[in-house]
Amino acid sequence: MTKWKQVHKYLMVALFVLLAINLFLAMSSTKKLMPIPVEPQILSLTTITVDCDECFDVSKVTTALKEGSGMIIEEETLAWEDAGELITKYSIERLPAVIVNGQVIDGMDQVEGSSVFQSPPPYKEASTRKLRGIVDATILTAGCEECTDMNDLVSQLTQAQINFGEIKSIPADEGEGKLLVDAHNIDTLPSIVLSEEAGVYEFITEVWSEVGTSDTGAFVLRKIPAPYVKDGRVHGLVELTLLKDDTCVECYNVTLHQALLTQNFGMKFQNVEYVDVGSTRGKRLVSKYDIDKVPTYQLDKEAGAYELLDQLWGDVGSIEDGVYTFRKVEELGIAYKDLKNGTVIQASS
Repeated sequence: MTKWKQVHKYLMVALFVLLAINLFLAMSSTKKLMPIPVEPQILSLTTITVDCDECFDVSKVTTALKEGSGMIIEEETLAWEDAGELITKYSIERLPAVIVNGQVIDGMDQVEGSSVFQSPPPYKEASTRKLRGIVDATILTAGCEECTDMNDLVSQLTQAQINFGEIKSIPADEGEGKLLVDAHNIDTLPSIVLSEEAGVYEFITEVWSEVGTSDTGAFVLRKIPAPYVKDGRVHGLVELTLLKDDTCVECYNVTLHQALLTQNFGMKFQNVEYVDVGSTRGKRLVSKYDIDKVPTYQLDKEAGAYELLDQLWGDVGSIEDGVYTFRKVEELGIAYKDLKNGTVIQASS
């Protein structure tokens, strides 16, 4: 074999070895990039049911958990009679309930490594199977058409997921109504008395002390929005005086105030009067109350029945002789007249 043939032979061998090495490396890299099989996650849902048509529908919970979970779902449904060990193990007090394994669910109780959902009201007590959370309501009326309608409160509580049983309206001054007024020492009407079942609703127990009492077991509303009846008369029907300057065509429309008072405070008016500051009555009001900007308005003492307005009034006006005078006209940012110098202050941009 010649020298060149030997060289050629060695080169071919080297090239073969190099190709083999590259192929091995390529195959090794491919293996490293291949995904490692992962066992699918399992979401286990155990629903404990109870015979109760009025109770919360926990299928809403299980459906929400299953939708978009991307997990294999394993479901089991047990009647409460067959779930005694689970009820004890997971300290379940309210039925129906759902026990979740395979994922930690925020907002649920975490017990023994599982997420546990216990029914909100209405529910049945796990220990007694007693139905809880059906609230009876008795509305005590006062024969006052202008007063706050307690049926509106019932509607609001219903929207807040309070479940009502019997709802009845009775006069506060006769029969059963008078007995309730005397038993609970109610002095402001209309009012509403909720049965003790209202106490199983957490938000009721958290806020009721701010608007009423529950020391007798029943939940009695005592802070009534105006207008209301107390001491034999209606409080909160307000006399509104709207002061304007008929010579100021650029000034804002004073009726704006009536709309804002109704919208922001629920104020109701016994009478609304428009007074021009150039009239005899207008000049007298401007002088007596030292009014220097118009349009503006005044409220009589009945405005004090509106607690929120009474709390805020010091920031926007003054009270003299029981009369509420709005003074911060400039803060509205719209055109008004300065009575001290007779100039019109244009709206701020």
